[in-house]
Amino acid sequence: MSKRVPPEGYAGPESTRAAFTDQDSHPIVLDLILLREFGTEYLAWEADTLWTEIRKTWGTTTSTMNQNRIQAIRTCHVQASPYREWEVFENVAAALNGVPPRFDLLQRPSAPHAAAALEIIQQLRDDVPVRDEVYRYCSAIMMDQGVAWGPGTLLPCNKYVGRMVGKPLQERVARSVSSGRIPTFDGTANEDDTQTMKSLAIKDYCALLSQQLLQQVNHLLPKQGH
Repeated sequence: MSKRVPPEGYAGPESTRAAFTDQDSHPIVLDLILLREFGTEYLAWEADTLWTEIRKTWGTTTSTMNQNRIQAIRTCHVQASPYREWEVFENVAAALNGVPPRFDLLQRPSAPHAAAALEIIQQLRDDVPVRDEVYRYCSAIMMDQGVAWGPGTLLPCNKYVGRMVGKPLQERVARSVSSGRIPTFDGTANEDDTQTMKSLAIKDYCALLSQQLLQQVNHLLPKQGH
């Protein structure tokens, strides 16, 4: 169990024990903790067995939010369906982002949540490519939420969205995002500022999660010790 002092600006659990209850625990960090302690065997355990072993090992009960995250991670490890089937990706995306998945109805994630989920599942496995069905689904999310251009893991979706909004708009937004200019909405900026802000929100959300992942790995999983 880690006793290290968190760095300034750290967001997340202060110990491996706390990782199972902290709402800011990164899904991949939970996976790494379990893999280090139990090996890949944990991926095949029944859920009740896993929660019991966590309680025995760390003396804590796993929160429902983190149970959902762990179950989503395990699904990605052992199945290709999150990378191929939009309805499975939808539930996985909810769980990875701390949203209780609903299996009895459609639960479309936000564009930032979809982008983050794509990033996480691609970090977990590089042997299973994301299929067009999932990218088309994420494109529908972008259209529904009025996002003309998606950065990062949403880049493959832009070819589908472009058919509806036009490539010139996408190119302008892409240039605006890459320029680093932050829209001020003071009446002097260009008409694409709203779209730029939507794309920046997606980019910033994924960057925040990446920072949390790095911080939590360094704090909770040092190279030596437990």
